[in-house]
Amino acid sequence: MIEETRRNFQDALSAHLEAMREVGEPIPKPNASVDCVEVAA
Repeated sequence: MIEETRRNFQDALSAHLEAMREVGEPIPKPNASVDCVEVAA
């Protein structure tokens, strides 16, 4: 379950960034680092 959630998040983020590139929106620079994201069931 955790690995599937991680993959889904990565896929969603990649798709979002690709959409931003397609419409010419700037990709923001990272300003934080996160090692863990808690997902409520």
